[in-house]
Amino acid sequence: MLLLYTNFMPEPPESEAKGPKSKWIEIEKIVQLGFLFPAAIFIGWLFGALLDRWLHTTWLYLAGLGFGILTGFFKLFRIALNPGNADSEELDSRKPDSGKPD
Repeated sequence: MLLLYTNFMPEPPESEAKGPKSKWIEIEKIVQLGFLFPAAIFIGWLFGALLDRWLHTTWLYLAGLGFGILTGFFKLFRIALNPGNADSEELDSRKPDSGKPD
């Protein structure tokens, strides 16, 4: 599920984000959701089906499917509710201090 938390496209510099390309960047984020949601569901189902075969059960594919759906919705809401540069700001805030005083 690491694939679901990666940013597929780097954010543009601040000067470029205010230009006409910013519209296309927002469209790309929406298109990315169109691929991300079904992929999350498929990966969840696949892991559940593989666990079913390995453990000789018949219900784990449903758990994997549910996990994939929840993961897809989580990412959908995360992108939809933070339309700005929230992913990179969140990652920057988690970086440890370099030890140098300001």
